[in-house]
Amino acid sequence: MNATSFLKRIWEDPNTTITLGLFILGTLFVFFSFFILQKDKPYITSRESLYTTPLIIGCIFIFISIMFAIKLLPKMDSKKDKKENICATLAREFPTLDKDTIKCIFHSCNHDVPLKDHIHVYELISINGIVDKDGTYYGMYERSGHIAPNKTSDGLVIHVAASSAGISFGDLHVIAIDLLAKEKLLIEVLEDTYRCKIFKIFFQTPKLSNEPFHIRFMFKWERAMNPFQDFDGITAKDFSYLPKEMHATLQLPGEAVLYEGITISNDGKQISRLKMDRNIDTKKGRFIYKVGLREISPNSTHLLIVYKIDKSSKLLSLRDMIEISQVSESDLNNVYIVEKSIEGNYAATREILYDRMKMFPEGFLVAKLCDMVVGYVETCIWNVQDFTTFEEIKNFPSLFDPKGKYLYIISLCVAEPFRRKGVASKLLESVINLARQKNISEIHLVSKKEIVTLYEKYGFEYVKDLPNFFPGFHGIFMKKRLISI
Repeated sequence: MNATSFLKRIWEDPNTTITLGLFILGTLFVFFSFFILQKDKPYITSRESLYTTPLIIGCIFIFISIMFAIKLLPKMDSKKDKKENICATLAREFPTLDKDTIKCIFHSCNHDVPLKDHIHVYELISINGIVDKDGTYYGMYERSGHIAPNKTSDGLVIHVAASSAGISFGDLHVIAIDLLAKEKLLIEVLEDTYRCKIFKIFFQTPKLSNEPFHIRFMFKWERAMNPFQDFDGITAKDFSYLPKEMHATLQLPGEAVLYEGITISNDGKQISRLKMDRNIDTKKGRFIYKVGLREISPNSTHLLIVYKIDKSSKLLSLRDMIEISQVSESDLNNVYIVEKSIEGNYAATREILYDRMKMFPEGFLVAKLCDMVVGYVETCIWNVQDFTTFEEIKNFPSLFDPKGKYLYIISLCVAEPFRRKGVASKLLESVINLARQKNISEIHLVSKKEIVTLYEKYGFEYVKDLPNFFPGFHGIFMKKRLISI
């Protein structure tokens, strides 16, 4: 082991850091005691405690550190052997993967996540990952189940790891939603290192014995992946406990020449290939790979979706991968989740969203990735021109007029991890095209100050300020002229 790898191991393993710290501290105490002994030698009998006390403390610290080292060294060696076995196995099974990708998998094996913690009984574990042309990874994960009998819990601890991209936790833009209470949840960072982020999602109120939970969390990790070849999956201490439902989906920025769902054995020497389904639609930019996780061997510790895309391929951006469609009733729960995560207590209820969908289904559009809603836009055709507050116009179905002159954008929302990637502009372009199809003369909206530039880019003009449009919201009324009537 060279000096660099030794220092990396110390940095990544807190147990090693504690052991080394105790040894250094003990050594300092011992040196301090001998320093006093040499300095005060003529008075040794009268001032014996000055050097014996630090000497005893130092020896205790050194002894504890040696005991820790004796316990840690075999584990470190076994981990090293296991990871070396994994690298050798992957190199043998996938000769077309380059060494850097295999090295990334090697590093990811540091992070062992318990699927069974004796407190949370999982019934669903869902992983939906998206990789864009820049190597940015977008995660949409779900966990559901119930609290074990005679246990309580205040939240879930989540581990996410990448082979590179040393960004801080704040740059992940994580949001978490309670799908039962339809509320945004608080998050606390527990570990924020170069490759691994560990955070806790707190329930609204502590969960009691047998109480159900259902959490969805979404995040964005910039430049975490190699877009041409890399892997996604779960690394766990063991798969001896599996939920009733477990599935993984990976959407890539191009069609893969290699895509394999595999599990790796405990010793790292064997892999098992899993059944993979793929949904390929080149015209729509859909390259989605799904793996059936019920086939996992209980003796496995790693589940990976390994992929490789031809380097001559033109890769897709997130905007290219977004699918815009008319909202369906089954989408409304996900629309409400996005709305709630942004608007909080001012979010429209599911019933209101349903009424708006029935009012003008063509004008209620959703943006989807891996069949999950990440943004939406609601519109209404009417003849209203003059208003100052949202309260005056909030009953949109009563103001709707299919022969009206104006198309009003009620709301355009994108979940935080997917912003500044062209999702909002793609939704806005779809609305403009719809307005032209309906022979609308003008499109109207009330914008927040921070996104005025988006609308100006598409030809919207300032009309007036609406300082009291909504509580705590200074609105700017804007319009875009399409045709003269």
